Amino acid sequence: MKKVISILLSIFMLCSVTAGLDLTAYAEDTTITGKCGESATYSYNKNTKTLTISGTGVIDSKDSDFPSSDSIASLVIKDGITEIGDNMFSECENLENIAIPDSVVSISRYAFEGSKYYNDDSNWQDGQLYINHAFICVKADSAKGEFKIKDGTTVIADGAFNDDEVNITSVYIPESVKGITEEIFRSCCYLKSIDVNQNNKYYTSDNGVLFNKTKTVLITYPQGAENESYSIPKGVKAIEKYAFFGCGHLSNIFISDEVTSIGYSAFSGCEIPSITIPNAVTYIGPSAFSQCWNLSSITIPDSVTHIGEYAFSGCHNLNNINMSSNIESVGTGAFEYTAYYDNQSNWKNGVLYIGPVLIKASDDLEGVYRIKDSTRVIAASAFYDCGALDEVYMPNGLVAINDFAFHDCSSIRSLIVPATVTNIGNAVFNSTDLVSVYIQGINVTVGDFAFYNNGNNTAVFCHSTTQFGAHNNINEYYIDKVVAVKNFKDLYSSDYDWDHSTLCSFVANESGTYYSGGDYWNSDYMYIFDENYNLVSSNKIDSIAENEGDPTGGFSFNLEKGRTYYFPYGGGSSNQFEVIKDYQYIDPGKQYIQGDFNYNCLKVVYPDDSFRVENYYGRNNRNLSQPVTQQYCGKTVTFSLNDPVTFNSIEVLNSQYIDSGFIAGLKAWDGKVIEKYPVVYRLHLSNGKTYDIENYSMWCGSASKEPDGYWSYYECSTADGRKFGIEFTYNDSKPNELKVLVNSRYSDTSPSVIVAANNEHIHNFVLTATNPPTCLNAGGKTYTCTICEKEEHKDETPALGHAYIAQVIAQPTCTAKGVIRYTCSRCGDSYDEENIDALGHSYAKTIIGPTCTTQGYTAYVCTVCGEEEHRDKTPALGHQYKSQLTKATTAKDGQTYKKCSVCGAVTGKTVIAKVSNIKLSKTAYTYNGKVQRPGVTVKNSKGKALKNGTDYKISYPKGMKNVGEYTVKVTLKGNYSGTKSLTYNINPKGTSVSKVKAAKKGFKVTWKKQATQTTGYQVQYSTSSKFKKAKTVTVSKNKTTSKSVSKLSAKKKYYVRVRTYKTVKIGGKSVKLYSGWSKAKSVTTKK
Repeated sequence: MKKVISILLSIFMLCSVTAGLDLTAYAEDTTITGKCGESATYSYNKNTKTLTISGTGVIDSKDSDFPSSDSIASLVIKDGITEIGDNMFSECENLENIAIPDSVVSISRYAFEGSKYYNDDSNWQDGQLYINHAFICVKADSAKGEFKIKDGTTVIADGAFNDDEVNITSVYIPESVKGITEEIFRSCCYLKSIDVNQNNKYYTSDNGVLFNKTKTVLITYPQGAENESYSIPKGVKAIEKYAFFGCGHLSNIFISDEVTSIGYSAFSGCEIPSITIPNAVTYIGPSAFSQCWNLSSITIPDSVTHIGEYAFSGCHNLNNINMSSNIESVGTGAFEYTAYYDNQSNWKNGVLYIGPVLIKASDDLEGVYRIKDSTRVIAASAFYDCGALDEVYMPNGLVAINDFAFHDCSSIRSLIVPATVTNIGNAVFNSTDLVSVYIQGINVTVGDFAFYNNGNNTAVFCHSTTQFGAHNNINEYYIDKVVAVKNFKDLYSSDYDWDHSTLCSFVANESGTYYSGGDYWNSDYMYIFDENYNLVSSNKIDSIAENEGDPTGGFSFNLEKGRTYYFPYGGGSSNQFEVIKDYQYIDPGKQYIQGDFNYNCLKVVYPDDSFRVENYYGRNNRNLSQPVTQQYCGKTVTFSLNDPVTFNSIEVLNSQYIDSGFIAGLKAWDGKVIEKYPVVYRLHLSNGKTYDIENYSMWCGSASKEPDGYWSYYECSTADGRKFGIEFTYNDSKPNELKVLVNSRYSDTSPSVIVAANNEHIHNFVLTATNPPTCLNAGGKTYTCTICEKEEHKDETPALGHAYIAQVIAQPTCTAKGVIRYTCSRCGDSYDEENIDALGHSYAKTIIGPTCTTQGYTAYVCTVCGEEEHRDKTPALGHQYKSQLTKATTAKDGQTYKKCSVCGAVTGKTVIAKVSNIKLSKTAYTYNGKVQRPGVTVKNSKGKALKNGTDYKISYPKGMKNVGEYTVKVTLKGNYSGTKSLTYNINPKGTSVSKVKAAKKGFKVTWKKQATQTTGYQVQYSTSSKFKKAKTVTVSKNKTTSKSVSKLSAKKKYYVRVRTYKTVKIGGKSVKLYSGWSKAKSVTTKK
C-alpha cells in the first residue's frame, strides 16, 4: 500500500512541475520537412519512414535535412511533379514502396538503381522493370529483336536501354507515352526503326525516325538503319541531343534550312565527309560534331551566335574552318584535336585565332599581349593558366569574354574591358590577383564566380547598370555616380551605401606626396586610381599618430597637379580615411584631420554648431578655444576652433511610447526593434540651437555594469544625416526607469535624462491602407501600429456584389457543347457553363484503295470538324517484286535488289564490288618472229579475280608479231559495265659489240649485223663504266656494222656499247622503239 501511495505522489509531483510548461517544445518532432527542388518540397515521417514529395516541376536537390538513403522505406510523389533528377533515390537500400504520378514525364538516369525495389527480382517481369506506369529498365538478355513497350506506360526513364549488350532492332511506343528523354536510345547500336502509335499525342515516327508530335523536333535517328543518306524534313526546328549519335552508316546528311539549333552530341561519331549548316541555325551544342573524323571542312554561317564546348573536338581531318561573323560564344575545346588546331603554322606568336575568335593562347605566353583588332570573341579558357602574362590589351569591337577566359592568370594586376563588350562569362577572372578592372560598357552582364577566389577583393569600376552573378569577390564602384569632392566635410556628411562603395574624385591641387590613413579592419592596402582606373602605387606607413600608437597605419601616394584621381569611400571598403596633402585636407587653408569613426584614432570634426572636437584616446570633450598641437605622420599639427559648441541637455520626446517592448529590444541589442518606436531625442546646444535625433540604428553593443544592470549603445542620426551616439542604462531593480545619455562614450559629462517606462503598450496607429469595397469584401481604412504592427479597421462600407456579363467563348462543335463565360465587370471573377448543344457530325464518303502494305477502306470524313472514320476495310495487295541490277563499274559499286513494280519499295540489296584492278601479265616483249600476246587479270575492290567470258571479254589486235605498240581492249560484261584499253610493246632484237679498235684520239667499233625488224643502231660511249655523261651516235642504216668516233681525248679509256632501234607509227606519229644495250667493251685512245 505504501508503494502505491509513493507512486501516486510521484505522479502528482510530476504533474505539478509540468503543469506550467509547454511540453510540446520538448517532444521529439517525428516529421522533417524541406526543399528538394525549386518548387518541390518534402515531408518525411520518421515513424513510418515514408517520404512524401509535393509541389511542381523538378526534384533535383537535397537539403541538409533530407533523409539518408538507408532511412527511406516508402516514397510517395504527388501529382504536379514532372521530373525526377539524377540519382535522387539510387542506393536507397530499404526503399520498397514507390508511387509515381502520371504528371511525371522525365525520370533521369539511375534515379532508382540500387534501391530495394530495383534489386527485388520479383518486380522484374520478362526482364523488364516498371514502377506504376513508368518503364524503368530492361535487362540485356531480354532486349533483343523487336521490342514493345507496354500499353498504359506514360514515361520511359533515361537509361531504360542503357546496357551495352542491348540488341533491339525495332521498338514500339504506345499511345499512352508522354515522356521520353532525348538520349534514351544512345546505346542501341542495332536499332533500325522506331514506331510510335499514330494516336500518341506527344510523339510520332516517320520512316523509323522519332519526332515530337508536331515534327518540329527530331529526337532520334536509329543507329542501325542502313541508309547511306538522310534528309531532315522541312518544319524541323531543333535537332535534339544524341539525335544522330554513332550513325556510322550515314555518309550524307542534309539539314533543312528551317533548323535553328543543333543539340549536344547530335552528330557525334558520324562518318560524314561534309555537311552544310543552314543559315537559320543560331546554336551548335556541346560535342555536336565531335569525333567526325572524315569531316575536312566546315562553314559556320553568320546566323550562329553560340558554339558549345568540344563542338568539333576530335575531327582530326578538319583543316578548313569558316567562322560566323556574328559569333558571341565559343566553348572550351570547341576545335581541339582538329587538323587546324594541331597545325602549328596557324598559331601566331603562341596564339590561335579562327576568324574573329581568339581560340587559345599557349600557357607559356608571357609579358604583354595585344589582342588583334578584328577580334570579336575571346573563347572559353582562351588564356587559362597563362601565369606569366602580365598585361593584356583588348580591342574595341570585342563583344564577349567567354567562361574561364583568364582563369589562373596570376600575374595580371589590372585590365580595361572596352565599351563594346556586353557579356563577361562565368569564372572569367577566377583565381587571379587582379587589383582593378575597368568595365567601360553599359548594361554589361557578368557571370557567376567571375571574380571568385582572388587574392584581394578586386576593385571593379563599372556603370550602375552592370549585372553581377553570384559569388563575386569584388568592390563595385559606379563610374556613372562619381562624387566630386572639394573638401571632406562634403564626404563625411554624405550617406553611406553599405552595399556599394561611393566612388569619389578629386583633382590634385599640386604635385607631391599625399597621405591617407588605413582601415581598422585591414590596414594592408589603400587604393587610389588614375583617370583610367589604374592603381596608383602606394607606400605603407606603419604609424600615423606616432606619439599615441595609432594601430591603423597609413599610406603615401605621389600625385600630379591637375590630374583627376578616384578613391572608394564607404561600403565597408578599406578607404575609411580621407586623403590629405601635407597632413591637411585637399581644400587649402584647412587643418582638419579625420580618423576612423568608431575606433581609437585622433578625430577632429567640423567647425559648425553641431559638432565638436573629440579625442578618442582620452574619451573627453576637448574645448579648443585655445590651439591644440598633435603629432601626426611625424609632424606637429596645430588646430583650433574659434567658437566651440558644447551639448547642454537632452530630452526625450514621445516618451509615452517607451514600454516593456522597448526595454526588451535594448536587452536583446536589437536596433531593428528600436527603430519601430517613434521616439525622438532632442539635443540642446550651448548656442541655443536644438537637433532632433531619431531611432535610426547604425550600430549597437552592450556591456554589464552590475549584476542586475545593463547598458546599450546605439548610433542614431538626425534627418540631415548627422550622427550621434545614444546610450541607455537600466537596472532590473528599477524596471520602469531608463536613463538616456548622448555621446557618453566620448565624454564623462554627457547630458542625460531619466525616463519612466509605461506599464502598458501605447499603440502608435497610422493610416496604412484605404480599401474600397469589392464584390465580396467590405471596404474601409486600415490603421497599423508602427511599433507592434497591430491593425485596426474603421469606416467599413458593405461589399458590392458581382455584376456578371455573358460571353460565348467556345462555339459548339460536332461532339462538344458550346461554352458561355460569365465575367464580373467589376472584379473580373468568372465561371463557365456548357449550355449550347453540340452540332453532330456531317460525314462525306471517300473510297481509299489498298496498297502493297496498307489496307483499303472507305473514309468517312466530317465536313465540319474533319474527324475521320475508316470502314469497309480490304486487305493489302502485297508487293510485286522484280529483280533489278545496277552494274558495277571501275568507279563505283553496283548492286542487285528487288523492286516492287507497284509502289517502288526496295528489298534484298546485295553490293557488287567495283572493278579496281585490270592489268596485263607483261607490257614489253623482244622480237622473235612469233606472235607474242600477254595474259589479262581482272579483280574487284575486294581482291577477288573476275572470270573471263562471264565477267569480261578480251579483244586482241591483229599481228602481234613485228616490232611495234599493240592495244588490248577489256570489255566488262554480266554484272559489270565499262571498258579499259591496255598497251604493250614488241621491241627490236638487240646486237653485240664484235670489237673496238683504238685510233688517234678516237676508236672504231664493230658490231654484229641485225637487219630484221630494225631501222638502225645507236652507239654510246663514256669515260665512266656506268655511262655517266655518255654521248650517243645514231647509225641510220641497218646494214652498217661499224662506226668510227674521233676528236676524243688522247690516251683516255672509253667504254662502248650498241643497241638497235626501229621507227614505227604510233598514233600517227613516228616513234623509235629500242632494244636493250649490248654488253660494253673498253678501249684506250692513241696519242
